[in-house]
Amino acid sequence: MIHNILSSVLLLVLLMAVDVSALKGGKKKNGPAMDPIETLVPTSGYVITPAPGANGQFGLTGEYWSDSGAVGTILGSGGYMKSSNVCWRIDDSEAFYCLGTYEFEGYDGIMQVQGLYPDNATGGQFVIVGGTGDWAGVRGIQTTEFDVVAQESRQLFTFE
Repeated sequence: MIHNILSSVLLLVLLMAVDVSALKGGKKKNGPAMDPIETLVPTSGYVITPAPGANGQFGLTGEYWSDSGAVGTILGSGGYMKSSNVCWRIDDSEAFYCLGTYEFEGYDGIMQVQGLYPDNATGGQFVIVGGTGDWAGVRGIQTTEFDVVAQESRQLFTFE
């Protein structure tokens, strides 16, 4: 238990160390201010550790897990996107809070996000809080919607 808490605190400290104070608006390599980015990720692309329980729930209140290596397609360009997240179950109604990073083909650096899923069956909304490279100082919103029938999630990244 203490190890889990210390690991969580260390992760938060590392994520907060990313410079999020510099630029506003962000730029693509050698290009103008960024347009929205939309991605599509097959549900099977998520590697979750530890895996959800038999009922699909992600742990008990207070427990955390990670998902890493999800690879999706950037709609419009056909490029790829990779994500990694650490999430905590924050109450008994299946709500969870996540800190995550994204890498996008054609961009330098890693985007950092944080936000809340109200439960594991619906989408969530995250705040884009900067990152490294092209993402230094970038602010915006990432929304995620799950399509249970198609077994995929769609993310939309919009920037201030």
